[in-house]
Amino acid sequence: MQPPEVRELHHRVIFVSGALRSGTTMLKLILDNHSQISNPGEFDFLFDQITDDGALPDIDSYKEWLTGRRIFLAHKLKFGLENDIPALLSSFIRQLETKNSELVLNVHRGFHKIPAIFPNARYIHLLRDPRDVGLSSIKMGWSGNAYYGVDHWIETEVSWNRLSSQLNNDQFIDVKYEELVSSPQNVLQKICGFLNLEFEQQMLDFSNTSSYGEINQDSLYRWKNELNAEENRAIEYKISDLLGKKGYEIQSDTSRKPNTLVLIKFAIQNRLSKWRFRHSRYGTRLFLMDKFARVFSLTRLSKSLRVEQNEIDKKFLK
Repeated sequence: MQPPEVRELHHRVIFVSGALRSGTTMLKLILDNHSQISNPGEFDFLFDQITDDGALPDIDSYKEWLTGRRIFLAHKLKFGLENDIPALLSSFIRQLETKNSELVLNVHRGFHKIPAIFPNARYIHLLRDPRDVGLSSIKMGWSGNAYYGVDHWIETEVSWNRLSSQLNNDQFIDVKYEELVSSPQNVLQKICGFLNLEFEQQMLDFSNTSSYGEINQDSLYRWKNELNAEENRAIEYKISDLLGKKGYEIQSDTSRKPNTLVLIKFAIQNRLSKWRFRHSRYGTRLFLMDKFARVFSLTRLSKSLRVEQNEIDKKFLK
C-alpha cells in the first residue's frame, strides 16, 4: 500500500541534526544567544511517528502519543482544530516562530523523513567521535557500555547519509564537535555565514544564561583514556566503515571479528547496567511495574508510568 501523499510545508526552518550526546544542547544554547536566532530545543517528536516510507500517523493517535512525551509537554505547544498531521505540524511551527529570528530546531534521528514535509529546510549537521558519544550514553543510562552506546550514533549517521544524498550543497553545513570545542569562534563564524548572519561575540557567553559551563576541551577524545583495548577493537570493527568515512581515527585491525565470548559479555553487561540505572533512578515499584507493562503490552499503564518517570527525569535535567 502506498503511503498517503504528504502536503509540503514551506516554513523557513533550520535543523541542528546530530546524535544525542554529540553536543547538540551546547550548540542550541550558543545559537539561541544570537540576537537573530531562536532555538527552543529538541523536536524529534515532530517526526518520530512518521514511518520510513513516509506514512503519517492518525492525527488522534498522534495527539494521544504526544501527551505522554516529556519534551513535547515542556514546549507547551497547543492543539487547535487541525484535522491532519501537516496542519498540526504547521501550527506547531507558527507557535515557535518569532519575529526577525531564524527558527532553529534540534533533531537527533529520522532526518531522512524531514524533506517530504519541509522541502526547503536547511541543516547544521553536528558530528562527534562515536566512541565519546558511546561513553557519554552510559552516564545517561541508555547503555551499559560504549559498544552498545554507539548504536544510536550509527542510526543517526545512517539517517543523515540518506538525507544528505537528497540535498543541494547550499542546504547544509557539516560541523565537527571537536572543531567547535577547539576553535569555537571560527566554527561559529562559518555557521553564521551559512545562515547569512553576522557572528556575535555574545554567542560564546551562553554559560551566563544557562546551567551549562563554558566550553571545555576536557570532553575531547575521552575514549583514548577511558576505553580499554578490547572494547575499542570491538567498536572499531562494528563501525569501521562509518568511522573512516566521517574522518575519525581507527587504531585497531578492523578485519578481526570480536570473540563471541567478548560479545556475550558486552551484551550481559549492557542489560544489567541499564537495569541497575533504571532501578536506581525510578525505584523498585516503578521499575517492576514498567517491566510488567512492557511484557504484557499494557499501553494505558505504560503511559501512566511514563508520566511518573518524566517527573523524576526533570530533576536530572540541566
